[in-house]
Amino acid sequence: MPYEIRWTRQAEKDYENIQSAGLASKVAKIMKTISQNPFEQSQGFKKLKGRENTYSRQITKKHRFTYTFLTNIQNTLEAVSGKPYNGFVKVLSMWTHYESLHDL
Repeated sequence: MPYEIRWTRQAEKDYENIQSAGLASKVAKIMKTISQNPFEQSQGFKKLKGRENTYSRQITKKHRFTYTFLTNIQNTLEAVSGKPYNGFVKVLSMWTHYESLHDL
């Protein structure tokens, strides 16, 4: 089952930088992976210490795609596509390292 993906305002701003830097295709690949399985051990996957349900994936050596996972407790809701989903993936940031951002 697919996972619905939501973006924070910070992630939306970061995506503009990603596009300008020519990294949109790498982010698209990560988005495809996390929509199917946010816990797949690929693309520089790591769980962030001290942050519950927060993970990151490597875009480049400098930039990481950081997200959190929220379960769909009811398991009856449907995504925009009309198909049921297991939960939400909330994209937190993707420009620089999340650990260095204090406002998120």
